[in-house]
Amino acid sequence: MKTTASFDFEAYRAQELMFPEITYEEFEQIEDLEMRKRIVQKNKIMQTDTYNRTMTFLRGEKGKKEEVYTLTFRKAPNENPYNIVYGVRSIVKGILGLPVSQAELDFATAFYAVQKNKGGNSYFDREMWQEVIDNNNGFLPLSIRAVDDGTVLKPGEPVMSIKGPGELAAVYEP
Repeated sequence: MKTTASFDFEAYRAQELMFPEITYEEFEQIEDLEMRKRIVQKNKIMQTDTYNRTMTFLRGEKGKKEEVYTLTFRKAPNENPYNIVYGVRSIVKGILGLPVSQAELDFATAFYAVQKNKGGNSYFDREMWQEVIDNNNGFLPLSIRAVDDGTVLKPGEPVMSIKGPGELAAVYEP
């Protein structure tokens, strides 16, 4: 009797989402802009904006206090009185379901150093991310609550709440 192996979708999905073991120097040698974009998009550390990195720098130790951020829709599109939520949990799982790797941290550190040399915003708290890797095996120490797909909400009702050290909780807000 012949047995067939079943396709491991979750393992394949995890592999697709993982940041490749690539250095920033190797990355700079890639000429294919679409490939470069896909590599950067997989770096969970870099999925924030300049504002949040600046606030991390400015708040210092205050940014490590526990805080709660709540995501809401400000208004409904096209004057509809409701929003229907879809995909929030899968997005959160995609970002937070895999640990941050040392390769991601090293890559982000080199990237922001290059930005500094170009006159860009180079604020980057490497130590904060190193603590996530060293103390939490790369998983962000966050508690997240989100509504189920298909939930109907009025503008202003909470979609998701993120609780944890302030600046880590704020990282994925954008």
